[in-house]
Amino acid sequence: MIRKLGVKAPRTIALELGRTAEAVRQKIIKAGYRRRTDNLSKQRLADTLHISRATVQRWIDHGWIVTQKEGPWNTVSIYSLGHFIEHHLSEINVTLLTEESCQLLLHALFEYRSYGERQ
Repeated sequence: MIRKLGVKAPRTIALELGRTAEAVRQKIIKAGYRRRTDNLSKQRLADTLHISRATVQRWIDHGWIVTQKEGPWNTVSIYSLGHFIEHHLSEINVTLLTEESCQLLLHALFEYRSYGERQ
């Protein structure tokens, strides 16, 4: 599985292995590997926060989250997610978050605050 990382998306690897995409992501994280980018698809962000993709799109439309083009997709950077958390945390129902989701949000907030301090 690890050899496929960076070449194939976790969802594709999951289909090949007969596992869920989340199980593959967890295995990747547990093994200490990272994908080529820290950016999140809108669907991955929605799944992580237990919200609809339409809600993510609404936040983008409001300008609360900035996307960037990555191949044919618009993705959300960790920095942009951190900015969103810093200024709009009340939009997230934190009682629904998993431990992994909380770790991602803390990582994003740390990246946002660290980057801001360097400026």
